[in-house]
Amino acid sequence: MKRLFQDALLGTKLIWRERQREDFKIFLFSLALAVFCMTILNVLNAAAWDTLYAKAVKAYGGDLCITSSRPIPESVLIKAQMLEFESASVNTLLTMASNQDQFHLVSLKAVGSGYPLQGEVEIKNHENTFFLKHGPPAGTIWVEQGLQSALNIKLNELDFYLL
Repeated sequence: MKRLFQDALLGTKLIWRERQREDFKIFLFSLALAVFCMTILNVLNAAAWDTLYAKAVKAYGGDLCITSSRPIPESVLIKAQMLEFESASVNTLLTMASNQDQFHLVSLKAVGSGYPLQGEVEIKNHENTFFLKHGPPAGTIWVEQGLQSALNIKLNELDFYLL
């Protein structure tokens, strides 16, 4: 312990002696700038994670999202039920949608009966806006307005095929 105190005292004396040198001032400025930049990056990182979390809650309708390229193991779902978690399945697929000679890359999302777990789904048609606490009925497709206009799709005139 005494050795640690002596080393700290020696370091303090050396810093005090070197404080007038120009390169030491540059070093201190660089150190302060690095600390400032790291602080800013940490703040921005926290803000970005908060934003991503809010978007995930909105997109998936829940606080926690388990993602996998394979089906979630049954043991995980049973454990969630034992802990009285509410759950809903959401499967996404990037694919192409076409109408006549127009093609667009789309994200297809299939949701289970418990979707959304939180909040509401906003659905618009050309007359009204609806806020629903459930997903679409089985066999129903909801198309975003931008895709509808890009592919020139008319309401209730959609043929859907999986190839």
